[in-house]
Amino acid sequence: MFGAIVAGRPVLAPATTISPTQYAFTIPASPPFHHIVIFLLPGTTLPADSAATVWIQLPPSTEFKLLGGIANEKQSAVFKVNNAGNAVG
Repeated sequence: MFGAIVAGRPVLAPATTISPTQYAFTIPASPPFHHIVIFLLPGTTLPADSAATVWIQLPPSTEFKLLGGIANEKQSAVFKVNNAGNAVG
């Protein structure tokens, strides 16, 4: 349903299914990265009037931070992550 791209690395797809409404990617921290792209895979549509929120958890923190979202009208988004491993809006 979703794919991810970290600059300079191969495309990550498909995501691991956590539940019928939750999916996850495991991205190695090394080499460091500063941007991540999340997108709907071709032929995928979300239910009408819905969107998918994108969260990130960066070790050693156990907290998830909201990056943003994607929807049928906006099928991909680029999110910035700073050098210290913190999500940046």
